[in-house]
Amino acid sequence: NKRKNLQYTMSNSSTSNSTNSDSKRNSSSSVVASLRSIFSRDVTSPNSRSSGRSLDKLLSECLQKIGKDVPIEKRLSFVAEFCEILAHYRIDRMYLEHIWSRVKDLFDPQYPPEAKAAGLRIIRTLARYHTERIEIIKAECWQVFIAEPDIDVDIVRTFSVLTGNGRNIPPYEYEVGRVIETWLGKLIDQQNPTVKAELLALMSNIIKFNFSVIPENQRT
Repeated sequence: NKRKNLQYTMSNSSTSNSTNSDSKRNSSSSVVASLRSIFSRDVTSPNSRSSGRSLDKLLSECLQKIGKDVPIEKRLSFVAEFCEILAHYRIDRMYLEHIWSRVKDLFDPQYPPEAKAAGLRIIRTLARYHTERIEIIKAECWQVFIAEPDIDVDIVRTFSVLTGNGRNIPPYEYEVGRVIETWLGKLIDQQNPTVKAELLALMSNIIKFNFSVIPENQRT
């Protein structure tokens, strides 16, 4: 009887493990199937170079869904999926700049605050996964920071990603001193402790790692 019970227990354990494994595979397959249905193409390995024609089609569909001619509510609902695509594929510089031209209006004051947050999320994704191909975009992004009246976590973290956590500030070296001064001046009224801590850490790194490239008239 003991032997039969042991065999039964081992059999149930094996069946349970198999079921869990199948469940994980089914969940993963569901995600892939969902992406395939959305973008009408196969999903390949992360940050991969797929065939030019299929990637062109994928990006074309994305741009249709994220462009300024689409109602803002629909654009915002697509941002999470769009950022997954930006992170998943290696995209040429030309396409990246075209993407930026389609989404930079999200910072327009006419849109709700959620639009700015979505725009910053796209910038962070571009900077994390395509940093060596977004020089022009990085330069244009600067206008977002110097025009931003308020400091929040998204602003601080986006600037941190763009500058490698404050360690690599070009092309912002000629203007960063003024922004540091402005942002530090606003810390007095800042009520969010997370913003304070992250901003101070970022400013400390900028000064520590870039002191020699910041113009002398902005070092004091």
